[in-house]
Amino acid sequence: MDMAYPHSPVQEEAHRLAVETDERSVVVSAGAGSGKTQVLAERFVHLVKAGKAGIDEILTITYTRKAAREMKERIVALLEREGMGEARWLVESAYISTIDALCARLIRENPFDSLVDPFFQQLAEHDAERLFYRAFDRVVDRHSVQPDSNIGKLLREAFGRMRFGSDPRDALHTLRQDLYRAMETVRLYGWGRQHLLEWADDLSQNPQNIGWQLLSLLRNALLPGVKAAQRVVPAEETLAVELRRLQLALENISMDGDLTQTVNTLREALLLRQGDSHVNHPVVAECLSRVRDWLGLLNAQQLAREVQEAWRTVAALHLLVEAWDEYQRVKAEANLCDFADVMIEAMRLLREHKAVRQRYRQRFRFVMVDEFQDANGLQLELVRLLSNGRNLFVVGDAQQSIYAFRHADVSLFRRMEQKARESPERALLVGLQRNFRSRPEILRFIECIYRPIWSASIGGDVFRPLRSAKPFAPKQQPSVEFVMVPQESEDAMWVAIARATAGY
Repeated sequence: MDMAYPHSPVQEEAHRLAVETDERSVVVSAGAGSGKTQVLAERFVHLVKAGKAGIDEILTITYTRKAAREMKERIVALLEREGMGEARWLVESAYISTIDALCARLIRENPFDSLVDPFFQQLAEHDAERLFYRAFDRVVDRHSVQPDSNIGKLLREAFGRMRFGSDPRDALHTLRQDLYRAMETVRLYGWGRQHLLEWADDLSQNPQNIGWQLLSLLRNALLPGVKAAQRVVPAEETLAVELRRLQLALENISMDGDLTQTVNTLREALLLRQGDSHVNHPVVAECLSRVRDWLGLLNAQQLAREVQEAWRTVAALHLLVEAWDEYQRVKAEANLCDFADVMIEAMRLLREHKAVRQRYRQRFRFVMVDEFQDANGLQLELVRLLSNGRNLFVVGDAQQSIYAFRHADVSLFRRMEQKARESPERALLVGLQRNFRSRPEILRFIECIYRPIWSASIGGDVFRPLRSAKPFAPKQQPSVEFVMVPQESEDAMWVAIARATAGY
């Protein structure tokens, strides 16, 4: 199938492989502006034209509804170009959508196996958040008549931090936001309200466990960086010995030990006496910076206070469960579902009903996922349930992962890249690093700025520079300009930036 990229007279080998490989899975690492959307559309049409799959036998998952619409438009244009215009009417009903729209469709297509009314309405994210806030406020009203409960004390503390003359509703805004984000995180990791109640019960009976949880966070935050730093510090250096000692202390954190003694041992190890070591490397600098941050936070007295005041965490957990229950009740009454609801129900449907799972696996001859660097663990499992393991096509770019605050886990994409390197017979790894959007000067500037930043990030990949894929006419004006703006106020700053960008 001859489909040269619109901006390139000669199709690159990597581009061809990404489009035409169909006997194994494909992992595409596609830099910004490298034409990944075009690759997805071309692959879709190639599979249809080659008779490998029908239009309704290719599952395509995009990150946004706008991207899904654009994908359909490109596929229709390519079908018409290939003389297959009669098939364009099938594209609108094809499985090309966001992952939550796919989950909603799976639920509605299986009404007898689903636990959700197929006539449910799906809440937009901002509507779901507002509905939770109303549920939270109802729970607060109930506890206003129980001021002596732990939840009542927690709420009184929140009101006690109010500024004079401020709206009482604002006092709980931060707590309301934090609990909503916590609920979404818990649900998207596949946990339920029962997990929170068990955690609260455990902390009530064993308050010192909050200290162990803090130490567990410390271990997870520091251990990768400590290991990375050891790889660049010569073994004979004093710092290398200290890093090995810290690694051992982190790995030996155990709830079977004495909490105070463990904290003191860790503090001693965190001092990291460098002696005459002078290792000038960004990975080491980042590691030492993180160690200093934790050293300032970790002390036995502070930990003792946290243990003594564990009731606050317990109260917050119970408040979250009550608000969660009220939120679920309101949704059930109005037959509403949010993003997490449809994800969780679709997962349950595929896990518990083998016949349903097998039917979709047989239907979807190929599964394609865009923006995979922004996927989370639940989404990855859903994709695996729908794929046979050798028909998966994922596109992503670790350097464009910006949705960690929405629970995206870029390490999932990195692991898929690594598995493709290790097992090329099962998955092909393709790199697209030619940029069709920007002038070479801009790409060089970006590399100059971001290469040292990226290299210094703990656990990060090697920076992958982009190269311009097409010639640009010479020009006199610079491609990159620094805009100096006043910082009198945030509004004034953004107005100045907008005017400068518009050419005022």
